[in-house]
Amino acid sequence: TVMVWCSRYAIALYAAFAVASIARPVLFYLRTAALWLVGIALPTPGGSGGMEGLYLLFLAPLLPEGAAGPALLGWRMIAYYLVLVVGFAIAGAAVGEVLFGKKGDDAPEPPPEATPAPETSGA
Repeated sequence: TVMVWCSRYAIALYAAFAVASIARPVLFYLRTAALWLVGIALPTPGGSGGMEGLYLLFLAPLLPEGAAGPALLGWRMIAYYLVLVVGFAIAGAAVGEVLFGKKGDDAPEPPPEATPAPETSGA
């Protein structure tokens, strides 16, 4: 559990590193943790809208000018939208399996195994 949360906080840091150098990465990481903790109280699904605003309040001051937008976009694409798309795919497959049966139900039956011919003793 600790590694999951540490990794979750690190996504914003790595997204920011992808577009700019950060002078104080530890402070950035700690502010990301605070951002996630405050984001828990947001009433929207996935914190949509609120997390972006919190990002601009908490983390944008630590980034060079012009880097906050691309870093924010990268962070949300990885931390929210990618998870959302993968979840939809898995849920869709599970629902499809329940509604339409297991995959391959309409596949033809395999032929019965052939029995070997009896050996004849020839003289």
